[in-house]
Amino acid sequence: MRVGFYVKAVPAIFLGEFASFFTRILNGDLLARYEVFQLTSTSETEFQSFESLIIFNYEVSPFAVQYTNAKENIFQFLINICAIIGGLFTLAGIVDGMIHKGSKIIFKDRINKLQ
Repeated sequence: MRVGFYVKAVPAIFLGEFASFFTRILNGDLLARYEVFQLTSTSETEFQSFESLIIFNYEVSPFAVQYTNAKENIFQFLINICAIIGGLFTLAGIVDGMIHKGSKIIFKDRINKLQ
């Protein structure tokens, strides 16, 4: 039996207001900084192998993921809301046009003027 494990470690940095009040006072920093590793693991087992092996493969990613917790500007929020409303309006117009065109074709087919 052969068992293989693969572990990938991705460094992650959390910046933001995650810290407690006492941590901010001790560090003198308004933004807390936490560095952790996010682990992803997979395993595979092969029962047809004649030898008993256990294999560990690990990889530390050279890229770090950075998460921030920041307040969004009110104008950016309003722009995002307007973009969502505009997208919905456009999608509703497209669906309405397809329904209108389809009903015209069906009506012309009923009165035998589709030619």
